[in-house]
Amino acid sequence: MSFTFRPLTEEDLEAGLALSEGAGWNQLRRDWRVFLDRNPAGSVAAEREGQVVGTAATLDYGPFAWISMVLVDPAQRGQGLGTALLERTLEILRESPCARLDATPLGEPVYRKLGFVDEYPLERWERAAGLAPAAAGVAALNSVEEVAALDAEVFGADRRWLLDWLLAGARHLAWRCGDGFLLGREGRRFTQLGPLICANDDEAVELIHAGLAASGRGAVIDVPAGKGSVVASLGFVKQRTLLRMRRGAASPALDPRLFAIAGPELG
Repeated sequence: MSFTFRPLTEEDLEAGLALSEGAGWNQLRRDWRVFLDRNPAGSVAAEREGQVVGTAATLDYGPFAWISMVLVDPAQRGQGLGTALLERTLEILRESPCARLDATPLGEPVYRKLGFVDEYPLERWERAAGLAPAAAGVAALNSVEEVAALDAEVFGADRRWLLDWLLAGARHLAWRCGDGFLLGREGRRFTQLGPLICANDDEAVELIHAGLAASGRGAVIDVPAGKGSVVASLGFVKQRTLLRMRRGAASPALDPRLFAIAGPELG
């Protein structure tokens, strides 16, 4: 029996959550909902025998679009379903000048076959729960208006809505230091720290300290490869590599003020 494809709907969120949990991912229902809320027609579900066995989602950031939540039930792998889901997301994004994503080593060959090229490597680092040093020189981030212009300059697009969504979901993880800032979110398995944008290593350290102390849980942070030594000094251990890739028009070069992304599913 072949797969059928249709838009992802509210009724599919539990199936999507089951797929991400089965893959060991960190998403909560709120994380899945953001794709439907922001872009109701931008996500795809694959069905077989009435069951959702694959998903893919997109976000429109204006100058570029984001592809994420590409998940395939392990029992259905090896049949080209991942490629088929990606082809459908690219059709959804056909008017966008650029599509971007963060690829795992497993997914990278699939993306290359579809015309994606390298931008820069990323690394996921993990820290077990434990005491965190007190942060100095930090203050609570109360409004994204304080940092929206800096974020747009570094990220390459205005994603004020995403910063608002992160702040609403985890105000305890929102901090300022100098001109820089940290946001984050709580997940099923751990706290995700990021985005983190700041001028230097010292500010990054203080912001991460603040996030760790506020969370009290195990945490992960996804950083450009050159920032690994900073988080290693804070007790994080490298977990895996990712590769930021694009298809289409060139996107912004990596800004040295980017210390951590919002997560592979959000950019």
